[in-house]
Amino acid sequence: MPAWQIRASDVALRSLLTAAERSQILAVPTEAEDIASHYALREEDLSLIRQRRGDANRLGFAVQLCLLRHPGIALAEDTHVPVEVISWLASHLAVSSAAWDEYGTREETRQEHGREIRAYLGMSAFGIADFRQLVEHVVGVAAQTDKGLLLVEAARDFLQAKKVAMPGLSVIERASAQALTRANRNIYATLGGHLSLEHRKRLDGLLLPRPESSSTEIGWLRQAPLRANARAMNEHIDRLTTWRALDLPWAAGRRVHRNRLLKLAREGASMTAADLARFEPTRRYATLFAMVVESMATVTDEIIELHDRIIGRLIRTAQNKQNQATLASRSTVTAMMRLHSRLGDALFAAKENGEDPFAVIETAIGWESLAESIAQAKDRQLLLTAILADGINLGLTKMAESCTGVTYAQLDATRPRTSGTKPTVPHWRNWSTPNTATPLPHNGATGPPLPPMASASVPAAKPNPPGM
Repeated sequence: MPAWQIRASDVALRSLLTAAERSQILAVPTEAEDIASHYALREEDLSLIRQRRGDANRLGFAVQLCLLRHPGIALAEDTHVPVEVISWLASHLAVSSAAWDEYGTREETRQEHGREIRAYLGMSAFGIADFRQLVEHVVGVAAQTDKGLLLVEAARDFLQAKKVAMPGLSVIERASAQALTRANRNIYATLGGHLSLEHRKRLDGLLLPRPESSSTEIGWLRQAPLRANARAMNEHIDRLTTWRALDLPWAAGRRVHRNRLLKLAREGASMTAADLARFEPTRRYATLFAMVVESMATVTDEIIELHDRIIGRLIRTAQNKQNQATLASRSTVTAMMRLHSRLGDALFAAKENGEDPFAVIETAIGWESLAESIAQAKDRQLLLTAILADGINLGLTKMAESCTGVTYAQLDATRPRTSGTKPTVPHWRNWSTPNTATPLPHNGATGPPLPPMASASVPAAKPNPPGM
């Protein structure tokens, strides 16, 4: 039996494709448009087909010609040809589709037609040399991925590019399985080839139980943090330090494709320490190497995430404290503003009535209350809040956006109000002219009159000379 042939029992053990993938990889089109696209017969094709004797041979020859063109398979005894293809070719050859049942009664006729068609298309039959070349080609693909469909598609494309007639799908699958096995061994050799005896002892130590613990060393190292706190951060830093202390030849991991390294690490992560210990040494050390590389990256990412979560929580806590302090100082600032408003009204009234301002202060609020309010205003937090709250003329909306933790309603509540619902409008008074006021242009409040403009300071405009 040639090396590329395979028994049915071997196919079951080495199957890389699912049933759906197997049906699509070398699928023969059944839609009319697809059939016409792939199997349109040229004039030289028809000339070659008409040289056959009998309708059965003409139809069978045409079927073999079309299958070798797409998808590139040779007609075998068990090859299933869709009825749609047979009917379409029969109609174009002006023969009955029932003639297909008469074709191939003689194996020699079918093989002779196959050789003639391959020579016509410039194709060759699949042999042992092609099988070996196919395996070598797929090994390079298997070094990047172990997905069976991708491997078989790469094998199919390779044979089509070389114009080699496709063997049975089981043969292609067998070649792909051998290539995958060889690629796995190459990966194991790449990862484990530079490990010293000390490196191997350290990797084997990962499978041992931890002192006074039911978990193994590798189980503890691969634990994810439960909470974002300082304890979890310190434990994860210890894990990263332990991973790095293995001091493996990290450059070997960069010589293996990322997909295969990640797949190998995931396979190891899905197994217990006892399962890993039962692996043959080459595979065990390569699997542990891949797990170490991927776990170091995972732990590093988790440490960064822990840092972000801890810092974010501290920032939110500080913001909440600041907001609470701002809200707590609102009543104090409001009382201070009302106190100063009452003091200002009393002083303005004293000026108008010619009273002693110092006596008015004592009567209106008292010197102790004034001194206490001044001391409170010196506090930075209260002072900043007072400045923001005192900027009502700038607009409550802008002030609420600028003051962290303070809303429009809170700022609106700090404004002194009369017995009605609208806030009182402050009046700007001039001590020298108590009964004269000039409306301000922006908000309707009154203020001191503008001084008269001196006529001498503005020279009279000279008339333009004639001709200008």
